[in-house]
Amino acid sequence: MICVIGIIVGLVRSESKQISILIISWSLFFAAYTYAYLTNIPLLAIMNRTAVVLALYIPMSIGMGLLVLVLERLMPEKEKYAWLPVALIILASLLSVDSRLKDYWPEQEFMTTADLKAMQWIKVNTPQDAVIGTNTGFLGYTKPFGTDAGYWIPYYAERDATTLTLLSSLTDTQESEDVKRANAVYELYNLPSAVSNLCLYDIDYLYSGAKPALGQNEFNIDDILNQPGTRLVYDQDGVQIVKICER
Repeated sequence: MICVIGIIVGLVRSESKQISILIISWSLFFAAYTYAYLTNIPLLAIMNRTAVVLALYIPMSIGMGLLVLVLERLMPEKEKYAWLPVALIILASLLSVDSRLKDYWPEQEFMTTADLKAMQWIKVNTPQDAVIGTNTGFLGYTKPFGTDAGYWIPYYAERDATTLTLLSSLTDTQESEDVKRANAVYELYNLPSAVSNLCLYDIDYLYSGAKPALGQNEFNIDDILNQPGTRLVYDQDGVQIVKICER
């Protein structure tokens, strides 16, 4: 609210009017861009509402700066009250910190010490070209995302994993091999016997993290281990890694 006041106040002052107009135009553009997916043009479908909310922090910060600038210019004795803008910023921060703390979602904090230990094991005990299938969800056919700590395998274990980022939709989405293999992994939730299909995509292992996967779908390791050619190679502190294919 304070940031919005700053932008509105900026509109009535000639020295900041152009900045305020630019901020409003920018915000409206991003708000409209969230519906660009309705055009069915892949290049326009990468934006989502969460990204827009995050992007709004930039114009909101500028709005706060405009309010501080106006207050500073209105002060009769600038040196005497120079502390006031800083005090207002601190006050606004204190008033909003409680709501920001409540935005923390522990179910989306995937990594645990057990997962980090497992990823170190992967780094030491698997080939550098190994591909690891991970628990996966989809925002759309072309937008697979990780639902447990396996999402972090490329970073911590330095191995390729089957989950992607939203930017993956900028590729030739319908024919993307990465999307196809993510869909092949997703199929395991309903049909564990489809694990043999993953070998067609050179997927060597499946990873199940220490925490339950986000959402309703999660690998049923027991069912997967009942399939021919699979074996459990790691099982510690809730993390399980299954070897599924030999190359």
